[in-house]
Amino acid sequence: WDPKEARRLYEKTLFESEEKIISAYPIPSIPEEYDPNYYPEFIAVLSLAKDQGLAPQVDAVNEEVDESVRNLVIFTLVLGLVGLAIVFVLIFGVASWLTDPLKWMNDVGDQVVGKFGEELDSGIDYERKTALPCSPKTELSSLVAEFTKMISRFSGDGTAERVQVKEVECRNMFN
Repeated sequence: WDPKEARRLYEKTLFESEEKIISAYPIPSIPEEYDPNYYPEFIAVLSLAKDQGLAPQVDAVNEEVDESVRNLVIFTLVLGLVGLAIVFVLIFGVASWLTDPLKWMNDVGDQVVGKFGEELDSGIDYERKTALPCSPKTELSSLVAEFTKMISRFSGDGTAERVQVKEVECRNMFN
């Protein structure tokens, strides 16, 4: 048998009665090329009342397909936008977390420069929020540790006292 001829016969063959038009087709459909092992597992039988006509049925199927496609497009768009929003929130959170030590160093530096020359540095807030215990150790961690050591000497405690000037005479041995 010829696959193209068999497919054409299924497409063209209709059985009519007084009230209905009946057609049948195999499932799975007939292969493009001849296969001696092909055997349909099912035969689908479609019956349609003559007074309904084919157009309303086709329109109903088209509307269902259009509705399914519309719902799929809406779902895909909403899912994509939610995914983008989650990614932006995640990026913002990580960026804020990573730049927090730099903001603290900038704030403390501004306070130190703003209070320069005053008697006491008591108005400067040297405290930093502690990092999470699971925070990775990076170059920024080392920088913050060194900055913390440096500003701990600006606290006003244990500042240098003025040294009294003493006159000491030395003999110049090179003359």
